[in-house]
Amino acid sequence: MRGPNEREAMSRSEMFNRLVARGENALSLQDKIQLATDLRAQSRETSRQLDTFFLEEADRLWTGVEQARARMDELQRVHERLTAPPWHTGVFLGVTPTERGMAAVVNLNGMPRVVNVADSVDVESLQPGAEVMLGPELNVVVGTLAQGFLATGDTAVFDRWLGDDRMIIRARDEEIVVRAASGLRDDAPEPGDLVRWSRSLGLAFERLPKSPGEHLFLAPRASLPVSRPGALALLDGARGLFPQVWRLAVRRESPQFELHVPLPALRGEQAAEYIESIRGLAQRAASG
Repeated sequence: MRGPNEREAMSRSEMFNRLVARGENALSLQDKIQLATDLRAQSRETSRQLDTFFLEEADRLWTGVEQARARMDELQRVHERLTAPPWHTGVFLGVTPTERGMAAVVNLNGMPRVVNVADSVDVESLQPGAEVMLGPELNVVVGTLAQGFLATGDTAVFDRWLGDDRMIIRARDEEIVVRAASGLRDDAPEPGDLVRWSRSLGLAFERLPKSPGEHLFLAPRASLPVSRPGALALLDGARGLFPQVWRLAVRRESPQFELHVPLPALRGEQAAEYIESIRGLAQRAASG
């Protein structure tokens, strides 16, 4: 603390400001009390000015509190407006770093959007494929759906994993790379399993149970690679021999092909005859 001579050299305004200063170089509480006592001892006028300074400082602080309270009320109204229903549903794809921190990548109506995440949502717990709710402004994730409603989509045949959360599926004559949603990673499909997927999202969601009315026959290796026109011609030829054939799947890399046929509830000799006719059809198709 400064001595009496130094305090006399200081302006009165500077000494008043030192009484309310805060921070590393501010006076201690005891030093501030001593400085105020010394100032009051100088004169009645100085004591009156000190009281005026304290009252003005209190009024300034109270005004700041009121302004901060009004600002908080305004922020609360903005928050309520941004998080109030109606909410919009989207599909969580992942997270990405931004200048403001981690943000969520959400697919909404077939288009990805980078949006904020409300403090009430644990972004670390979200998994790709989770259904989330966006606020009215479509710029913040405000919650998740307790019950998923995204239970529809296309079907495809799982082919193989790519070493991460991506997989290759076959739909008609296409090979498509998609990501596996968390539910599908927990129930990993085997080659040939049917999966439900969404082309717009690029996600496969679940493994589907095999139909009891369907059977798959894998024919022997074909003598030559099968092109798309050749596959269509082969399917027409197979249907000509056996009308019940409803699908032909070609493995281009082998090359092999598969005939999908209905499996009726037959027994005894009828079932054996049916199976043998399918096997013969596959053999004749493979031999060209």
